Amino acid sequence: RIGYGTFREAKFFTSLGRVRDFETGRWEVGTDFQRTDPLPLNNQFQTSFDINQHLYNPGDANYTLSESFTLSSQPIGAMRNRAQYRRGFSEGNSPFSFDLFSSLYEEATDQLDFLFWSAATLTFNAGRNIRAKKWQDVLAALALTPSPRFNATLRTSYSLEEQKYRDLTANSTITPFDNLKLTLSLVQDLSNGKLKGGNSLLEYEILPDTWEGRAKFRVGHSYDPQTQEYKMRDVEIVKDLHCWELKYTYSDFKKSSNYIFVLKAFPTQPIGVGGEKGLYFEGVEKELEKGKTQQRY
Repeated sequence: RIGYGTFREAKFFTSLGRVRDFETGRWEVGTDFQRTDPLPLNNQFQTSFDINQHLYNPGDANYTLSESFTLSSQPIGAMRNRAQYRRGFSEGNSPFSFDLFSSLYEEATDQLDFLFWSAATLTFNAGRNIRAKKWQDVLAALALTPSPRFNATLRTSYSLEEQKYRDLTANSTITPFDNLKLTLSLVQDLSNGKLKGGNSLLEYEILPDTWEGRAKFRVGHSYDPQTQEYKMRDVEIVKDLHCWELKYTYSDFKKSSNYIFVLKAFPTQPIGVGGEKGLYFEGVEKELEKGKTQQRY
């Protein structure tokens, strides 16, 4: 495997007291090896090795080595397990900090899945960061897919290092009809039981045979934990005008509304009327922005 690419990194360095914006080319020469061996009782053992040599235009050079060993098993149809050990290290020098960060690791993890036919999957994941000598959070996730028109996911975790529960996040999509969809999400603090945030988005489409009656409606709500109120935040109405589209948007956060005309042949260059800009031509504004000189560190 041989390749060449140009990479760029913009990062703040405390030693410099500023952001360093650096770009250069990198050659890569590498090879990898993967093997899967079947074992008794429906088990599989997978081995993977990857070696890469990096050469940079300024003259820096390094090599990275990564290896992993994975044992996958499914003793019964409703349960499967995946235990993995993986390690990576490097020698040499690199002008990019992300090269070193992504190649230095050592960890052992285990994932256990309980399958309830195609209707639900309960997953637990835990591990140990051997390099940092810390336990990873124990993750728990429940995925519900009882129907093509309904799905939901609940996720949370427990910190073994801090001895506390992380937030519970829940997401769901309900599609009772082809032209009607409701998306829900929430975040709850499990330590005190309080709701930290929530959002909903209702989407409805009118789909007649001709364009004259075609329209789309989107209404978004969100929960404000400070006032403990569930408020409407955004409204969008799109009306089909044959070759054009008329879009009306309202933002409760900005307390402003906009009317936008979009030619379907050029959807990225709309003409709009808004409370903040007045009349504007987005295509012209983009061309003006391209002509400006960009500052670099």
